[in-house]
Amino acid sequence: MPEQAEFFKIECPKCHQAIECPNQLYEQTVTCPTCSEQIQAIPCAIPAPEQVQAVPPAIPSQNERPKPPLWNVFARAKYHREQREIQQAKQREERGNYIASVLDAIRRGEWALRVENVVLTRDEKVLWSEPGTLYEWQTVGRHYESTLFSARGKKVTEKAEVAVAGGSFIITDQRLIFSSGEKSFSVKPEKLLNIHLFPDGIRFSEDRRQKPRAIKFQRRNGDIMQAILNQTFASTN
Repeated sequence: MPEQAEFFKIECPKCHQAIECPNQLYEQTVTCPTCSEQIQAIPCAIPAPEQVQAVPPAIPSQNERPKPPLWNVFARAKYHREQREIQQAKQREERGNYIASVLDAIRRGEWALRVENVVLTRDEKVLWSEPGTLYEWQTVGRHYESTLFSARGKKVTEKAEVAVAGGSFIITDQRLIFSSGEKSFSVKPEKLLNIHLFPDGIRFSEDRRQKPRAIKFQRRNGDIMQAILNQTFASTN
């Protein structure tokens, strides 16, 4: 035991606090004044301050934050809003990873689906199939509107998009297909004048066709189909 000084130094193994202990407490148990850790008073070498590496505290996940008490209505509303945002961000990340994996498999030529009742050309691959309903412009009614110079009035035809067939919207590496027992068609990308994809549907116009086609999907997979179309037909005019 050191005799030249009335105090000796020890270090808390938990918080690394340097502590001066009287010689009388040698080999006894003392309490760290910083973290309350119980330490045996045995001298040890204390590194110089510039040699001590500061370790930043771990950042807690927002999922680990405790729920506010029931009486704190505003804090609980904020807590649940933050949890929804975290969950939505996680879902977006997972969906983005899935779309990226599909596109990567298509690039490697390892992605091809099977569909029924569709005749494919040689080496044609099905990249996506989505259940949906085909809508077309049709006459839904006629009536007469009275005018100043006619007792009978002017004949007016009412038209609207109506559901005409239920089937599957199919994307291959060569064309777009709608397959149905009531009505089917296919169109090559170079024949498309414009195309608009939505989370739950698609609308497009074709060369030499007066009215556009519209298909409403049963699922909200428009983002997946948009990514496939962009990658597969990006160079098609």
